Amino acid sequence: MKGLKQRAITALIFGIIIIGTIILDRYACIGLLALIAGGTALEYGLVVKKSHAMLLGLVAISMVGILVYTDQVYTYWIIVGLTIITMTILASYVFRSINDLNHGRWAYWVAAFYFGSSMGLFAREMKIVEDYSYYFIGVLVLIWLSDSGAYMVGSQWGRRKLMPKISPNKTVEGFLGSLAAVLIGGYVLSKLTPVETTDWWIIVSIVVWLSGTLGDLTQSAVKRQYGVKDTGRLLPGHGGVWDRFDSLLYVAPAVALVDRFLI
Repeated sequence: MKGLKQRAITALIFGIIIIGTIILDRYACIGLLALIAGGTALEYGLVVKKSHAMLLGLVAISMVGILVYTDQVYTYWIIVGLTIITMTILASYVFRSINDLNHGRWAYWVAAFYFGSSMGLFAREMKIVEDYSYYFIGVLVLIWLSDSGAYMVGSQWGRRKLMPKISPNKTVEGFLGSLAAVLIGGYVLSKLTPVETTDWWIIVSIVVWLSGTLGDLTQSAVKRQYGVKDTGRLLPGHGGVWDRFDSLLYVAPAVALVDRFLI
């Protein structure tokens, strides 16, 4: 009970800070994304036992700045391409029987083209989208609904394991429950916010469902490889920054790219 109370208090305070920052100002929102990039990259460095973990955080923050302020189209496309390749490779280890990726060797690359560019691509959208706060908060709500739907359905009716070697607690039933939750949430958001249409929110909901689950599993694969339960202790009862934003790291670039080029 004490642990649950601590988690609830931390979640409430953390949620108020996050939402308050998003609403405050467009550039405060971009700054928040840069801090998330830096914090997750730093914790990644500590997990993979990279001695210069702080530099990884600075690399990730720098990449956010490059994506937000560059006017060079070719620079943008090169970063997009390298980000997609990097995230695909990282995600592929979720489905492999042996995870033997040398993170120590590739840590700076991962910091730039996973942690940094994922937040940077989303920050770039926040710079140009008119109703940026609805957009960002809506995506966070969908991630929360996805996690909550998976937990509630999985804990009650979960029988078949989704990825037992990577994340033993995830079930197929929970995975489908998260889909139902985000679809309902996306429909409600389309009626409550001035952002886009119902079709847009439904498509984004499906993107959040798939990419968020992949982000969660990708982090779980790295933690299992290095025998780590939590990536940090910044948030009592919740672990570290990467533990809280593992889904967003995949959701953010996926939503940004789908919004820009496919919808």
